[in-house]
Amino acid sequence: MLSMLLAGVQKTTGLSLNINSLAKADDSRSFLKKYLSFGEHLFDGFCSLCRRSGIFKENKIESYEDLSNAVKHTVNNLISSNHLQGNSSNGFNISSEQLANIQAQVTSAIQPTGAAKIQ
Repeated sequence: MLSMLLAGVQKTTGLSLNINSLAKADDSRSFLKKYLSFGEHLFDGFCSLCRRSGIFKENKIESYEDLSNAVKHTVNNLISSNHLQGNSSNGFNISSEQLANIQAQVTSAIQPTGAAKIQ
């Protein structure tokens, strides 16, 4: 359950455990990575189950603020995922400054102007 909770925190806020500060030994770091990965898998499965259940509903985008929040949430999730954290196994490397620049560009791109504002 703790691994699911930590996965939820990471996916919704972008905050994740600093494994290197928690564990010094390679075996411990490897175990923590697997534990957190398992939690992400459980969290994703639980979210999928919730979507299919009919008990939960998605919030529809009805205003500029809803759109802005949805885009920011998606960008933050992308940034916090392994795909954009310089994971050497996939050959992708991006600095935190580049990530901040991406966030700023997305934020400015979705700002409504004059008559284009969504009411």
